[in-house]
Amino acid sequence: MLDQQVSHREYFLLRLVRLGMYALLFTPLIVWWRLHAPYDAGKSYFILGVSELTVLAFIWLCHKNHTWRPRFYAGTVSVLTFVGLLLFVSIFGVDPSFSFWSSLDHISGGMMWLHLVAIFMIATSVFRTKEDWQKFFFVSTLVAVLVSAFKLLASVGLELFFESREGSTFGSSTFFGAYIILQIFSAMYLASVNRAFFKWYGSLAAIFMTLTLFSTDAYAATLSLMGGLILFVGLLMSTGASRVRRRLGHGLVVCLFVAFVAS
Repeated sequence: MLDQQVSHREYFLLRLVRLGMYALLFTPLIVWWRLHAPYDAGKSYFILGVSELTVLAFIWLCHKNHTWRPRFYAGTVSVLTFVGLLLFVSIFGVDPSFSFWSSLDHISGGMMWLHLVAIFMIATSVFRTKEDWQKFFFVSTLVAVLVSAFKLLASVGLELFFESREGSTFGSSTFFGAYIILQIFSAMYLASVNRAFFKWYGSLAAIFMTLTLFSTDAYAATLSLMGGLILFVGLLMSTGASRVRRRLGHGLVVCLFVAFVAS
């Protein structure tokens, strides 16, 4: 009876942690008009609040079952090294306090990076199967499709909730473009899954978001998307069985690298 209660508690905590992870995917929809920076500050506060509650639930889950503790692999070490160097540089900067806490309107300092690292560690701990990540990316791209739809509606004069025509819920075409690029590749991943629904949904979502991106003035994001697509195709071809295909893939990657350096 006791073991059954413990398993129920563990299941509840796991669902609670995953719920927090899914809730964070809706951050792009947060706009708080009462704040001085309604497009930025509201999202930051939402990330801080939800992530801290999720961390508490995750710590409790790890206490109940040690197998849910974070695992360290190459990707985790790379992220921790990057954030560690960022914090180290911030300490010896012009204003270490501001570098860590940032401002009330744009919370993008070391404190935010620590929260983002915690989110990354938790996500890689509670999502362990391909099915888990497929569901995660499905919700993420679904939110992105909604954000893109708001942008297109605003472009034709139908500003339902937001006043930014180019940046949708981000208020800036630059931020919007950077976000959509990540979601386009997430949709492309879903399109490669061996499930009919994800294939159709991922393909349509990727096309829709790509067309939306091309309709903005985020030219840097558009060029980045084109470069990313070339890199994606090159890497995909370089892993093929045919020698000619692999050489073509390597050639695309090299050409992209040379073009990047030359620019």
